[in-house]
Amino acid sequence: MPIIWVPYFQEPFELPKVLAFISITLIYLGYCVASIPLHIGYVKKYRLDILLLIFLVLNLVSNYINGALSLGWWGQFYRYEGTATLLGLFSIYWLSSRINVKHNRINFYILWGGVINILWLLGQNFMGISGRLSGNLGNPNFTGGFIALTAVGITNVYLWPVFVIGILFTGSWTAAIGLAVVFAMRYFRNSIWVFVLLFITIILGISIFMPIRPVSHFDSRVAIWNKAIMAINEKPILGWGRENFETAFKANLGSKDFDLKNIRVDKAHNETLEVMTATGIVGVIIYYWIIFEAGLALWKQRWNKYAYTNLVALVAFVVMSQFNVLNITEYIFLYFTLGTARALKIRE
Repeated sequence: MPIIWVPYFQEPFELPKVLAFISITLIYLGYCVASIPLHIGYVKKYRLDILLLIFLVLNLVSNYINGALSLGWWGQFYRYEGTATLLGLFSIYWLSSRINVKHNRINFYILWGGVINILWLLGQNFMGISGRLSGNLGNPNFTGGFIALTAVGITNVYLWPVFVIGILFTGSWTAAIGLAVVFAMRYFRNSIWVFVLLFITIILGISIFMPIRPVSHFDSRVAIWNKAIMAINEKPILGWGRENFETAFKANLGSKDFDLKNIRVDKAHNETLEVMTATGIVGVIIYYWIIFEAGLALWKQRWNKYAYTNLVALVAFVVMSQFNVLNITEYIFLYFTLGTARALKIRE
């Protein structure tokens, strides 16, 4: 695999993780993009392919207009979620939409990805590490979100307490909400009212054990969201460019925002506002059109257990993405699910 030199690398321990994911796209992406024109005549069946390509081009155009090509391509030096990583995620989409693997085997791998991370958290706890635990993902919210999404692979009811314990170790409210969505959709899909009541009950139950953290002004999601909305109003059509939220945020700080000036805010903690800040109204419409297309394809085949499992993962991702920063592992879930939806749509 060719090695990419990234000028933003400042944390050596991040290097293997990022390069291992990004570099695989250099050759494979050529086939992925080149294959789209062959299908233009089948717009309905291949709409997801076309929408994803439009979303990619839109990110590049927005970065160019805002003079943020380098930052937009590589991303922040410790996140690396720029357009280069987006290409890697597209390769996950293409692979999952075109390879034929036994569904039960995929669910098994997904499930044990979560179990392994929970075992890691247990190990940290036994070693006496206090506070919110993060496993090997570097942040409790990232670990909690990943565990919540892997719960879609649970087939044995006795595993649910294990996943609840994992979420409690991370102390992530967003992950708790995601796990509640997965559980409710898995067992009560035939009644919306039972789903709602169960969801509320689970959240209230988990809240008894979840640590209560004091929230300062700059930790408040609302404070960040207000600045994001102000930034969107300044550049509503094509936004500020991918991975350029920090610039947009600072541009809207007032003289009274002392707390916010003394911290680094490079994410909106809300995927809708994040996408809209980066690519404007046009981008957020395309983004949720992609989500809608995939969700509709999965819903139409909800009688298929594997399709419904992916639908649950998609809904849980969308819900969790409205309350926190996302990690690459969670984005992989999204694009894998999009690929699965595309594969099922083609086979209709």
